[in-house]
Amino acid sequence: MRKLISTLTAIVMAVFIVDAASAADRNWIGPGGGSGKNGNWNADANWSEGVQPTSSDRAIFPSNSATQYIVTVNSSEACQSMSVHGDCLLDVVTSGTLAVGSADGQTSNIAGIVRLPNSTSIVRFDYDHTIAPLNSVYGFVRGVDNSARVQLADNAQLTNQIYIEGALQLEPVTDDADDGTAFLNDTSGVVRANLNNGTLILEASDLVAGAGAFQVSASGAILRFNVGDLSLTGQFTASAGTLDFQASVTTSGQLSFTGGTIQVAASVSFSAS
Repeated sequence: MRKLISTLTAIVMAVFIVDAASAADRNWIGPGGGSGKNGNWNADANWSEGVQPTSSDRAIFPSNSATQYIVTVNSSEACQSMSVHGDCLLDVVTSGTLAVGSADGQTSNIAGIVRLPNSTSIVRFDYDHTIAPLNSVYGFVRGVDNSARVQLADNAQLTNQIYIEGALQLEPVTDDADDGTAFLNDTSGVVRANLNNGTLILEASDLVAGAGAFQVSASGAILRFNVGDLSLTGQFTASAGTLDFQASVTTSGQLSFTGGTIQVAASVSFSAS
């Protein structure tokens, strides 16, 4: 019996060691450079050491001389965090969901551009998670389709220290207003509708907070606060397009209005501008 217990213990320890060793930095070495040169996330050969990231790994997109990585996620994939170099343009084309941040407290360092290029593009941030600048260089999560989605998993808090812009939907995975999901737009963060005739929609009552900036700056663009009772402190700026409040908003921040339209379907209160 003692020999059996020792054997089982050894097996368990070996499995643990193998699992711990599997958590690693995975560098993208697949195709880049634009037209037609896309690579599949789930192809091991596109990653360093011939292994695609798991939910415990960091996915790293290194310097690419301002050319383009196009990464296709054919099914639901996951990584613990993501690091995108400042000269990268990373298109994430999904037919499933790319889940980033499967461990509490992990930070994705984005200095380049992570672009959601079409209506099926979905990137989900899980648990307590931060999008932060890489080496103090601020990057972008950019949607170019009104149906592209940045999702927050249940009970997650996403802290934005970069630019979230263009046309997309920032939403929780579920519609439960009491699920604890939160999007905290930090003082240094910017949420910006700046795509001509594109809409950036912020969904859910507990989704938006913080002192970061909210901007609409392109003709035909819409920045829409869709549902909920929001209490904000950030600066609102409208220079073109439409700042659209479908939700009740109370803010101690100021409104700077130099052009465009403000549309109010619920109560909105600003401090003096």
